[in-house]
Amino acid sequence: MDELPILTRDILQTRTADLLARMAPDRRLPGRAIRIETTSGSSGAPAHHFQTAHDAMIDAGLLLRLYRELQLPIAGQFFNLGLHRAGQPLLETRIVPGAYTYWNLRSAQNGGAKVEYAVALASARPTVIYGAASRLRELAEYVLNAHLAVRPRAVLSSYEQLSAATRGLLEQTFRCPVRSVYGSTELGLCAWECEQGALHVQADQVIPEVIDDLGAPVPRGTPGRLIFTSLKSWLMPLVRYDTGDIAALRREGCACGSTFPVLSPFEGRRAAYLYTRSGRAASPYKLMSIVDRTGVARYQLVQREKGSAELILDCSDDAVDLRECEAEISAFLGEEFRLYKHAGAPFIYTATGKLNPVLSFVDTQDALSDAKET
Repeated sequence: MDELPILTRDILQTRTADLLARMAPDRRLPGRAIRIETTSGSSGAPAHHFQTAHDAMIDAGLLLRLYRELQLPIAGQFFNLGLHRAGQPLLETRIVPGAYTYWNLRSAQNGGAKVEYAVALASARPTVIYGAASRLRELAEYVLNAHLAVRPRAVLSSYEQLSAATRGLLEQTFRCPVRSVYGSTELGLCAWECEQGALHVQADQVIPEVIDDLGAPVPRGTPGRLIFTSLKSWLMPLVRYDTGDIAALRREGCACGSTFPVLSPFEGRRAAYLYTRSGRAASPYKLMSIVDRTGVARYQLVQREKGSAELILDCSDDAVDLRECEAEISAFLGEEFRLYKHAGAPFIYTATGKLNPVLSFVDTQDALSDAKET
């Protein structure tokens, strides 16, 4: 398979028609049997993926598998705190994977959904709470401040990196399993955490690869570009699709007994890498893990020039001392890296309400040129 070219999002955006399967005369699909999924565009311009009702059935089967693993009931209340989608009703009824009432608490602005939280929690007890990590944290803080006892069967975090601090808050607030799930609009559901905390790829539906910048496979345990081949779609096959994420396939198996491969903790999206003054790229998640140890719960790292970053806090707590954190990051990178604290400054959200924990506005080509010169 490694002889096949890598499919990138740029190709998906610009050559959509070329990626559609050529249909035989007896296999033509009516327009109503085809749906077009559009990405949020949070990591660039939106891309389109054509799917059939058959693809939707496979995705429904994967969702049912996840529900069975979590021992979730076949009916209940689903609180959806995902990305903002204009025009979506507050309430929907779905029968996949069971008869669930969906509460679409998807306000685009931070804090804008609190009225919806109050209405939903006064009307229903959530069976499942799903959404972006920042939105889940917002709901948990609302529940704690309102002194409410909200006890779902599971909390599922997606879209954003789930930090240890946020996971701890969710477990403390909701007193139920908190699991990360991984997927995309194009690929659907790809992986989720087991009870041991290992992120298992559902390898009977998507085949994972990890490659280097030249496209060569890397050994297990070595981070690289995360590539997926989807086995779910024949109308618009995604073969060796570059997710844009940096991750590794773990060498060892998992104590839970699953034979599905395990993804090691993500090191971030390539587009969000931070750069040292000499132009070397640094994993944003490695730096985030250092910042997490300061006890700061909600923040955003924004880089505008090489060798430094702004640490935006959504509070006015001037007691946060970054000197030790700055020193640890500098030691990890092997050269000086400065952090500038902006307490009380607003976070930068995408148009769909996604909070990327790390943003880089450094010109990638300039950074890479500097690294080669040194």
